[in-house]
Amino acid sequence: MHRSKLRRPRNVLVLFVAVAAVSVSVLVWLSWRLLRQDRALENQRIQERLERAADLIVTSLDLGLSEIENRLSVLSDPGDHALSVAFGPRGAETHPAGRLLYYPFIPPVWESPMTAFEAGETLEFRRQDYIGAIAAFRALALSKDPLIRAGALTRLGRNLRKNNQIHEALAVYEELARLGSTPVGGDLAELLARQARCA
Repeated sequence: MHRSKLRRPRNVLVLFVAVAAVSVSVLVWLSWRLLRQDRALENQRIQERLERAADLIVTSLDLGLSEIENRLSVLSDPGDHALSVAFGPRGAETHPAGRLLYYPFIPPVWESPMTAFEAGETLEFRRQDYIGAIAAFRALALSKDPLIRAGALTRLGRNLRKNNQIHEALAVYEELARLGSTPVGGDLAELLARQARCA
């Protein structure tokens, strides 16, 4: 009789702990699910905001493009007392033709032949033989043709930099700067040398 009284409270205690554990598990599960739903809702709101912003940008771009089209349509028909001039690689093009009193001369830009540098660039880019490329470009840098000389000095300085010969590269760029307005790859030799020295 004494033992049965002791077992009942222990059974009640075990039942209480079991009910509490189940309750806590359910509460944790519900909290986790609520947190996931909140995250999904927040992601959906962010997506909606992004879509609204994209719509506003597209509308703004459409308005800007239609405004540019309106301006261009006005320019395409200048009328009797107006003239439009477009400068391109073939010179100045006028609309209507024949009204421009002075046509500026745009001198062609001469470039060194790329075939002159093929052997050195093969050594530099395909074989990563910077020492061999340095020797090839150093020989070309002695050319009397300023275009070949400028192209060779540019490539020589680049390979010296790649080979961590910084002082020699700076000296080469100084020599390149003395070539002034000689074109190298669409740039002027002096400008290219200054940019390379800064780099």
